[in-house]
Amino acid sequence: MTNDFHGAKAAVFLGDDLLVYQRDDHVVWPQYWDFPGGGREGHETPAECLRREIAEEFGLTIADSDIEWSRPFPAVKDPAAIAYFFVVMLPASRAADVRFGHEGQRWALMPPRDVAQLPNVVPGLMDRLMRWLREAGRNPI
Repeated sequence: MTNDFHGAKAAVFLGDDLLVYQRDDHVVWPQYWDFPGGGREGHETPAECLRREIAEEFGLTIADSDIEWSRPFPAVKDPAAIAYFFVVMLPASRAADVRFGHEGQRWALMPPRDVAQLPNVVPGLMDRLMRWLREAGRNPI
């Protein structure tokens, strides 16, 4: 993984469901549904950035063993920059550990098929999730 990147996002599974949240009104993609993650701070690695963001946004700690997949992609806001996309697998019981932070309006757990049918998901996220599903040999949405 490179140290030249913009940020990190993840499809965080709690059991079979995805952890998603609805963005605030005063940010890019207002009221859109988003996956956990955000911008890089300092000299963080992609995984460090992701772990910090998930802890800030949802109060969850992520171990290296929880990360199943990661790839660099063009950043959604700036395609000339790189952003990392991860897939994180946690047991469904960890939903009890969620402590929603100050970013976003609300959070939810949804099956991937339901997330894919939302009219307002941050662009690119479902395409990245679909790539992982294909590469992992899992059923597509």
